[in-house]
Amino acid sequence: AKANQLSWAARSTELFQTASETGQAPLQDLVDEANMFEWAGVGFGREETFRLFLSMRQLAAAQNVERMRLWGKVLGKERDYYVCEAQLLAPFDPTEPTKMEGREGANKYTYFVCTQVGGEWTQLPEVTQDQIVVARKL
Repeated sequence: AKANQLSWAARSTELFQTASETGQAPLQDLVDEANMFEWAGVGFGREETFRLFLSMRQLAAAQNVERMRLWGKVLGKERDYYVCEAQLLAPFDPTEPTKMEGREGANKYTYFVCTQVGGEWTQLPEVTQDQIVVARKL
C-alpha cells in the first residue's frame, strides 16, 4: 500500500513540473467547464479535474498540439480510460499511404488514452479505410 501511495505522489508531483505557460498549446478550460457540470451534479470532482487538466497540459506540451480537449471517460470492467482529442501541428505521415486517410478525413484528430490521472498517455493508432468500411457494416 505504501508503494502505491508513493507512486501516486510521485506522478502527482510531476504534473506541476511543466514548462512556462508561454507557447503552450490551447487547451479547453477544463476547470471552468467542470464547475458548470458540478452545478448540474455531475463531474469528476475538483481534485481529479485539476489533476486531469495538469496532465493534459503536459501532454499538449510534449506532443506539440494545435488544440486539445477532454473527449471523456470510458468506464470499463477492468479499468477506466480517460480520452483526450487533439489536433497535432505535425503533418500527417501515414505508415501505409494507400490505406490511411489524411488529416482532412477520419484522422483529423488524434486520440490519447490513460488509465489514471497523472499516468502515461498512449496515442491510439490512426484509423484505416478498411476499419471504416467494417464499422459501417455493424
